[in-house]
Amino acid sequence: RRRADAGERRTPRSTSARTIPTTTVSMFVNHVTREINVRVVYCGPTGASASANLRELHARLRPDARGRLVTSEDGRRRVVFFDFLPDGLGQVRGFTIRVHLYALDSDDPGVDDCDLSRFQDVDGVVFVADPREARIEANIAGFERVARSVEALGYAWATMPVAVQVLHRGPAADRDTTELRGALAPGARPWTEASAADGSGS
Repeated sequence: RRRADAGERRTPRSTSARTIPTTTVSMFVNHVTREINVRVVYCGPTGASASANLRELHARLRPDARGRLVTSEDGRRRVVFFDFLPDGLGQVRGFTIRVHLYALDSDDPGVDDCDLSRFQDVDGVVFVADPREARIEANIAGFERVARSVEALGYAWATMPVAVQVLHRGPAADRDTTELRGALAPGARPWTEASAADGSGS
């Protein structure tokens, strides 16, 4: 395989040429509590601060609609999670929707925050990208690892609900993300830009 020259950018490999699973999502239905449980995982390359989203979302939700924000240290990896009841969704055939949000976060370059193998099921992914120029390659590599780990869980990456969020350290308009968007979300994949400075876009 030819290695990319210094001035070239890689693009994520397509999964269409590979044999991939056909399962889409795995929502867990609890007939005792009459709840449909949905798990969404925030992840990204090392240093992308995926957990900043969950902390901001947790702070914005009504206390009576959210669970406790929990931080778990798993070796060198940090996992932040909580659950909540979304407003306005109502019920589905008498069942309430409960969303469980998880974020994989580490400042250690030796920890792969894009490996979702610790989860038995995933219903959606938010890939948190780092907009810094020096991190474009890390974003692309991380995005590919997320795709592989989702397929390893038995789901079809092509039909998995996936959104890309660019998390800026300063105001969201500080950096041009055209190149990054072309690499990670060239089609109709949902794309948002957020600011860790003021919490906008989370």
